[in-house]
Amino acid sequence: MNQQLSTNDIAVIILAAGQGKRIGMPKWKLKIDDINFLSIICNKLKEVGFKNIYCTYRENSLPDYPNIKYIINKTPEYGMISSIYYGIKRASKYSGYLIWPVDHPFSSVQTLSILCKEFLNKQNMIRPVYNNRGGHPIIIPEELAAIIPLDYDGGIKSFFIDNNVSVQDVEVNDPDIKSNINYKENLAKYL
Repeated sequence: MNQQLSTNDIAVIILAAGQGKRIGMPKWKLKIDDINFLSIICNKLKEVGFKNIYCTYRENSLPDYPNIKYIINKTPEYGMISSIYYGIKRASKYSGYLIWPVDHPFSSVQTLSILCKEFLNKQNMIRPVYNNRGGHPIIIPEELAAIIPLDYDGGIKSFFIDNNVSVQDVEVNDPDIKSNINYKENLAKYL
């Protein structure tokens, strides 16, 4: 166990470069109770104590949350892996990277705290699991972050599988780790 590490040793990369074609707008702009998804996520991160927050975005869709760093994804057509790549390159030299897709904003503060504690104790790749199903956000260690490519056939999940990445599943009591908002119907249950 490494008692010297803290949330200051983990950079957060919020993935918000998607076009949001299925829902009709960039997903970071979606709102619950007049608060956009990016703000929902950032508020939770700050509650847990994260300070090194980065957000990847698509050209012509710059988010507006204050006091975080923004990174343009120059190749969003490569998918989520390209946002992770650009985020890590900009936020280099952290012990770990919490990767949070903006279309999964409902993971709880308690889940964040549990994931962070597990990572700081073991420094493995950490994935939340609810009812035997993995979700978001994940935390990846610096060694793994260093080898993530800009593009990979099959995306980030295939990259992890093809490279035999060992994942430590952390059971959480949070069904929202799987709540992916792709359609207006997905959003309706939270309104």
